[in-house]
Amino acid sequence: MRTLAVGLDLAASPRRPSGLAILSGSREVTTLLVYTDDEILDEVEGGKPLVVAIDAPLSIPSKGVGSGSVRGSS
Repeated sequence: MRTLAVGLDLAASPRRPSGLAILSGSREVTTLLVYTDDEILDEVEGGKPLVVAIDAPLSIPSKGVGSGSVRGSS
């Protein structure tokens, strides 16, 4: 069954899991925790969804979150 939509809640740190929700054409929802960009890409690209919604942090508090780096920043 085709994937209709994927919702992705990105974690601020690669050490914390990001959440994925996958809605299939049969309206079944699967939820997953993923840690790496490759895991995210595998899940999203594998289903060829019609829509991908992403919730990502726009900033990091100056204290208390890992090393202060955001996934994908250098």
